[in-house]
Amino acid sequence: MIDCDFCNSHIPFSILQHSGENYCSSECLNNSQLLTPKPGTFTENEIQERIEYRHLGSCPLCGGVGPLDVQSTHTIWSLLIHSSFKTKTTISCRSCAVKMKTKSSLFSLFFGWWGIPDGIMKTPKFVLQDVVGLFQKIDPKEPSNALKRFAALELAKINKNSDAQQDVAD
Repeated sequence: MIDCDFCNSHIPFSILQHSGENYCSSECLNNSQLLTPKPGTFTENEIQERIEYRHLGSCPLCGGVGPLDVQSTHTIWSLLIHSSFKTKTTISCRSCAVKMKTKSSLFSLFFGWWGIPDGIMKTPKFVLQDVVGLFQKIDPKEPSNALKRFAALELAKINKNSDAQQDVAD
């Protein structure tokens, strides 16, 4: 199975390709292009400030203090010959991540098995990904590469929106 070059999720069917890279959706393709800033768009210092703001800020889910990191949960449900699986990515503190991953793995454990062949084959993988994620620590000193990429993307989107507003004002 092929993975998306932007969000690393599995691409079950339709693949978008651009410049030799694979994307699961047009949103991932657009976000990837946003991360290639035009020269002079924002400084390295602005990017670093955004990364620190996200890493050491308050959790958007519970309001608790950081450190925060990008967290992914994986769910699957199946019924006979149909299976549906998704990966949800959020920014959160460790406590919220543990709650989300526990709920996700329990959901998949109870509702993922009931389809052939995907349910039987993919449920153990999805549950294992969430269980392994329960034991991953967030480094309080160094943000992860995923968080750095998220912060840079967030800054690029803010910049794109302000450019669009400026174009409307002109």
